[in-house]
Amino acid sequence: MVNQSNRVENMPVFGNAITFGNSPALLVVDLIEGFVAQDAPFYTPGIEIICQRVQLLITAFRQHHFPIAYTTVEYQENGIDGGIFVEKIPALRQLVKGSRWSQFTEQVAPDSQAIVVSKRYASSFFGTHLAASLTARRVDSLVIVGVSTSGCVRASAVDALQYGYRTIVVEDCVIDVDQEAHRVNLRDIQRKYGEVYHSEQVLEIIEQLQ
Repeated sequence: MVNQSNRVENMPVFGNAITFGNSPALLVVDLIEGFVAQDAPFYTPGIEIICQRVQLLITAFRQHHFPIAYTTVEYQENGIDGGIFVEKIPALRQLVKGSRWSQFTEQVAPDSQAIVVSKRYASSFFGTHLAASLTARRVDSLVIVGVSTSGCVRASAVDALQYGYRTIVVEDCVIDVDQEAHRVNLRDIQRKYGEVYHSEQVLEIIEQLQ
């Protein structure tokens, strides 16, 4: 007879590996002008390289007809729909709906088949239709890229797990202005909420699934 107590004791406390599902979607978090343009309020040096890598993933997902979802951040001009978030980070009020800063960067912009989500807070799921749209497409795994690692990427990864998605954050396709926060949050995501893969691993898996 198997000793169940010993079996539980021998399991890892954190970081047990989860497998990639059979029906993935790509989530492109906030690669909009407000984060990518060099004169943008939230510009992070090195974001150009991130966009190049994300473009490769977008191409692969499109070629194999897997869903792609995009998020933008956009507020009313008075910022009233931003609640305490815009009080904590006043620069967010520059991301006004219809402004340049809320527009998708051309290099990684959505096509007519993409799921496009407008959000006000960090998580791509909070107060949006993202979960319903992914469910309608029978998605079981969510590959997350974009900005920023410690903010919207992490918040989206946590919620993705809580909505039942196998969650993958692509380490060379996310970025943070704080390098220590970037490193620590990737480690924490790997330990508690999902898997952290390199873009080359994701591309290989997508080819195998197809």
